[in-house]
Amino acid sequence: MRTLLAAVDFSEVSEAVVRLAVREAQLSNGQLHLLHVSQRSEALSEFEEERNELLSLAARCDVERTQLETEVVHGDPGIEILAAIERVKPDLVVVGSHGHGAIYDAVVGSVAEMLLRKSPCPVLVVPPLRLGE
Repeated sequence: MRTLLAAVDFSEVSEAVVRLAVREAQLSNGQLHLLHVSQRSEALSEFEEERNELLSLAARCDVERTQLETEVVHGDPGIEILAAIERVKPDLVVVGSHGHGAIYDAVVGSVAEMLLRKSPCPVLVVPPLRLGE
């Protein structure tokens, strides 16, 4: 059985991330751990809206035949995703790229790029859908 960790931020690429992770989990009869890292300032008990959005996203992505766990945590996305990798011990991590471009990523940094450097397991980065391509 394969374990996948998909981290989403509810951006336009999130649905593609979950769909790909669901497909991989179903092909391997595996488990999917769906994670959202909130950067809101409220206490963790206030994250019901994000939990509901995570469940709604999962429902749109045909997760009925998938063993699914969902989790919402608070903090820095890179740090919290790495912490989840340590807890969940996935065989594969699936994340999205915002596609800001090389200059943006060089100046600001990128969670996906950081995970590619620091993750102890493979990371699959899903690019954003580009209209007209």
